[in-house]
Parts: sequence; structure tokens; C-alpha cells
Amino acid sequence: MTTAEVYVTAAFLVFLAVVLAWLVVYAFKMRRLEREVEEMAAADPEPGQNPDVPKVVPAGDADANAERASRAPEPVS
Repeated sequence: MTTAEVYVTAAFLVFLAVVLAWLVVYAFKMRRLEREVEEMAAADPEPGQNPDVPKVVPAGDADANAERASRAPEPVS
């Protein structure tokens, strides 16, 4: 092999090592984020159990929409 071929091969191997290292770091980061999301989901009460969070009402529910409209603040003039 010529000197140029050796340098090209070395550069390719370095690039490959950098890409593989990036993939490993990214995989660890994704696993850590997944664990944190699972912990937050486990700590959060079931939907509707937290009184500070309003209940989500489907748009087609007329009774709930009327109740929501009656509680709506007055428009500012």
C-alpha cells in the first residue's frame, strides 16, 4: 500500500471510531431519559386524580361544554 492509502485507511478508521463512540453515548443518553420518564410516570397520579389539573373534556360533550362556558371569564372590553 502507498502512503496515501495508509492515511486514507487511518482517517476512515478514526471516523468510524468517532461515529461508534457517538452512537454509544447517544444510546446511554436515551436510556437515561427513558428511565427518567418512567420514574415521572410512576410518581404522577392517575389522570383525573390531581385536583390542580383540569379534566379534559371532549369537544362533543354538550353538558360539559355548557358547564365550561358558564365558568368562562367575562371578555375584556
